[in-house]
Amino acid sequence: MPKQNATMNVVDEAIFFVVSVPASTLKNVDADGNGLLSIAEVQAGNLSIRRQFDARFHVSSNGKRGEKVLTWVMPPQTGAETADTDYLVVLHRTNFAKPPKNPRVETDLFGTKVGEARLVMTATHKVDGVKASETSILETDNPAHTFFRGAWAIFADFVHIGIGHILGGADHLLFLLTIVVVAAGWRYWLCIVTSFTIAHSFTLVISALNVVSISSSVVEIGIAASIVLMAMLNLLSSSAISTKIEWKRIVIVFACGLLHGLGFAGAVNVFATGSGNQIATLLGFNVGIELGQLLFLGALLFVSTLVTRLGRARFAQQLPRFASWCALILGAILLLVRVAAEL
Repeated sequence: MPKQNATMNVVDEAIFFVVSVPASTLKNVDADGNGLLSIAEVQAGNLSIRRQFDARFHVSSNGKRGEKVLTWVMPPQTGAETADTDYLVVLHRTNFAKPPKNPRVETDLFGTKVGEARLVMTATHKVDGVKASETSILETDNPAHTFFRGAWAIFADFVHIGIGHILGGADHLLFLLTIVVVAAGWRYWLCIVTSFTIAHSFTLVISALNVVSISSSVVEIGIAASIVLMAMLNLLSSSAISTKIEWKRIVIVFACGLLHGLGFAGAVNVFATGSGNQIATLLGFNVGIELGQLLFLGALLFVSTLVTRLGRARFAQQLPRFASWCALILGAILLLVRVAAEL
């Protein structure tokens, strides 16, 4: 079981779980305080771990919680019995009086380290002999999910997730800033944003469906580099704001968009493959991405218009270069951090 993942299998009146639990969310288990759990610490804290899990992991159906039947703790397969680990695998079973149709899972078993604020849960069950699956993301600000409600509910959920992903992604927002801040006129904005949208939508789908696979670390480094590239192009441009459509720039944005689509897929590929609602999942996530972009671009347009109407025309003229310098500095820092993390 990979980190930050869980499986849920509904069999008649029982639901079986395999859950990855970060060590950083458990209290009074890490005896030496090094952020890792040894075999000895797991054994000594086994009862405490099970009690904490049962107190913080809840399954219900039709508003009624099920009966917790079994909770079993084991370290992940590390390849060495004595190796310390930063997460555990918990096996759990909950029973109901009758087969649950729309089980709801709620938990706050999120860690404190980077990347531990979410749990990707894939659920399966059989309806009339046909196996169906659905995957959702539980997060600190959205810690509960009701499964098997249908394609429209999944679509709506992933529109919300897509909006949150783009508005919470500083790297994607910085790139959007660099590609629109030097553009003037709705035609140029339409061309440049459409180019980026088509590109990232294409790679999002093919990567989420495992048609292509590229290391996430390579993609993240490439995204940071794309911010630096576009910011430098802006600063090297002879004019602060372009009033005509530059097709070379649009082609560059398209190429960078392909890379950003692979980054978007990092949040969606784990649940798109093998899901019984692939279309609803991917379409909802992509629509959410586009809505998030529109919200951000609308905010930029509002700020630009406000500055101009307040009589700050000179400042408005310098705004593109100022924004490009900010993006260059932040993008370079982001690039150095991501490269250093891989060394």
